[in-house]
Amino acid sequence: VIKLSFEEFDLERGYDTLTVGDGGKIGDTRRVLYVLTGTSVPDLIVSLSNQMWLHLQSDDTIGSAGFKAVYEEIDKGGCGDPGVPAFGRRSGDRFQHGDVLTFFCQSAFELVGEKTITCQHNNQWSGNKPSCVFSCFFNFTAPSGTVLSPNYPEEYGNNLNCVWLIISEPGSRIHLFFSDFDLEPQFDWLVVKDEGLSEATTFGTFSGKDVPSQIASNGHIMRLEFQSDHSNTGKGFNISYTSMYCIPA
Repeated sequence: VIKLSFEEFDLERGYDTLTVGDGGKIGDTRRVLYVLTGTSVPDLIVSLSNQMWLHLQSDDTIGSAGFKAVYEEIDKGGCGDPGVPAFGRRSGDRFQHGDVLTFFCQSAFELVGEKTITCQHNNQWSGNKPSCVFSCFFNFTAPSGTVLSPNYPEEYGNNLNCVWLIISEPGSRIHLFFSDFDLEPQFDWLVVKDEGLSEATTFGTFSGKDVPSQIASNGHIMRLEFQSDHSNTGKGFNISYTSMYCIPA
């Protein structure tokens, strides 16, 4: 049978489609496995027979980057390797009928989708590979780490109200480093606060696409508040932090 894996995918949603079928004649609706559109990279597809066809159809307006897929012949009786979600890990390394895979996410990430999937006798997994999405609420206590907008590097959702605390040891300071930043100007924003002292102070409210400069706290606790409105989103942000002790003068 044939395993089809996508590396890139970008078709005009709803108007340009890629239909994947199993054997027979191209366009035979009885043999259709999937009809794909949009920008989400599809999960692994495995054929039922030794033939597979792909039919790309676009309309008369708006082109996109398209897609890149690789195919591989695999032995019948298996479902193929579905991969491991970004920021996650997997228990199980066999992909034959009846084999079970269990997925887990790194700290600060939430698993979205099926935690466990089984290879079925039709060569299809019982569910898609899940994804690991950054949690909207988390307390960071490690001396260094990363804070991401939910769903990064894909666009974040609407109507979000997220709060993250970075808590280091008393007597230390926290340094924030922004490597990527893209929020809807004026309507979606990130507030960074210093809460490690008796009186909390605000370092700034950030929006738009200008990457903020490095921020250093005065105390040992930082608070990040992210809010998005009901429409229009952006790629979000990627922020790394590290804590270090103050050296007396």
